[in-house]
This record gives sequence, structure tokens and C-alpha cells, in this order.
Amino acid sequence: AKAIAEAIDYLMNPKVREPMAKAARFLAEQFTQERNATEMLKIYEKII
Repeated sequence: AKAIAEAIDYLMNPKVREPMAKAARFLAEQFTQERNATEMLKIYEKII
């Protein structure tokens, strides 16, 4: 429980939290439905 509390305290710091949130949003934007579908089709084409 102490480790969780420390992690929460750490993430409450805007200087830590905001860059992490920005990076997470950027990463999430890379995985669109269109891109995922295209990548899956490439995999299927290699298999067949």
C-alpha cells in the first residue's frame, strides 16, 4: 500500500504527470483503427 501511495504522490507532480500524459496521448494517436486494419492485412498477406 505504501508503494501505491508513493506512486500516486509522484504522479500528482505536474512536472512529472504532464510530460507522461503528453507522451501517452501521442502514442495512442498512432494506433488508429485504419492503421491497425492496414497492419493486420499486411500480416494476413504474409501468412497466405
